[in-house]
Amino acid sequence: MPLSKNLYEVQDLAAFLLLSLEKPNIPLASSIVNELLLSLESELVHKILGFAWLLEQPDKDLTPLRFTAWRSYRYDILIDSFNIKPLTIQPFIPVADYPLPAPSINSPPREWYARPADWTDDQCGTFYLYIKSALQHKQCWRAFLLARPILNHPTAFRSFLSFMGVSHEILTFAEYPHLHSQILEHSMYIIAHPPQPMEIMIHQPQPQGRVLHIHHEARNRWNVPPTPPTKLIGQPNFIFEDTPYWNEQRNNFAIDLDTKGRIKYESDRLYEEFFKYNFPSDIPDEWSVAERDKSHPSVIQYQPETNPWAEPFHQLILPTPVTVSR
Repeated sequence: MPLSKNLYEVQDLAAFLLLSLEKPNIPLASSIVNELLLSLESELVHKILGFAWLLEQPDKDLTPLRFTAWRSYRYDILIDSFNIKPLTIQPFIPVADYPLPAPSINSPPREWYARPADWTDDQCGTFYLYIKSALQHKQCWRAFLLARPILNHPTAFRSFLSFMGVSHEILTFAEYPHLHSQILEHSMYIIAHPPQPMEIMIHQPQPQGRVLHIHHEARNRWNVPPTPPTKLIGQPNFIFEDTPYWNEQRNNFAIDLDTKGRIKYESDRLYEEFFKYNFPSDIPDEWSVAERDKSHPSVIQYQPETNPWAEPFHQLILPTPVTVSR
C-alpha cells in the first residue's frame, strides 16, 4: 500500500481512524483525518468515515445527523458525534429468505423501474405500501424488517431505495454486498426522520509532522499486516508508488526512475528542494528505530482478529489508480 505525506501506510491510517472512533479519541481521529487530507487522500477519508457511520446501529437522531455531516463534508461534526456514541461494530448477519407480506391487489409504483423478476405486481405493490405506512408512522425498525426481502435482489434493492429518495451518496456503498443490510436499515431512519440541511464545508488540512504512532490493535482489528521498516531504508523507492501525494511531488520536482531503477532528476536544485520540502528534519534512512517504529514496527505484534467487516474494509481502501501528466 502507498505511503502518506509523513510516511505512514495509508491502510494503517484507515484502520487507526476506525479504532480511534471506537475508543473514542476525537483529537486522535482528527489528526488521522488531517494526515490523510495532507496526503491528498480526500476520497479515502470520505469512504472510511461513511463506512464508520454505516457500521453503527441506526438511531433516529444520530443517523440523520451523521449522514448530513458526512454528505456535507463536515467531518468535525461527524467525528465529534462519536463522543456521544462511540463506534460499536455490529455483528454481520447473512441475508436469509425473508417472507413477503401477504399480497393484496396493489399496483407497484411506476417509478420503481427495476423490480424483482420473481415477484408479482401485487407483491411489489403490497411490499411498497406496507413499508410506506411504517415510515409514515416513524416505525423505522418495522420498515426495515418489512424491507429485508429486497436484500436478495441487489439490482431491485438499489432501484427501490433510489425510488424511495435515498441519496446517491449512500448508494455508492451498495457495490459492497456486505453493507446492503446496513444501508437498508440506515435508509429507513433517514427517510422517516429527514435530516436538516447543513452547509458544505471542505476541510483544509493543517501542517503536521509524524505525530501519530500506529497502534498494533488497529492492525489486528482490521487485519492489516504491518509493513517492515526496511521499506524506509535505502533508496526512497516508496516515492514511486502510485499515490496522489507522491505522484504530485514527483511531478512538481521532475523526479523519475531510469531504466535501471535508479532515481533520475532534471536538476540538482530541484532534487535538493524535493528532499528539503518532504524531509525537513532528516531522510527516513537516517531516522532512529523509535521514529520508524511509529509507522513501521521493528517488533511485530500481529494477531489478526475475526472481523466480518474486514473484507469490505479492504475493498474500500483499495487505491484508485492515479494518472499524472508531465
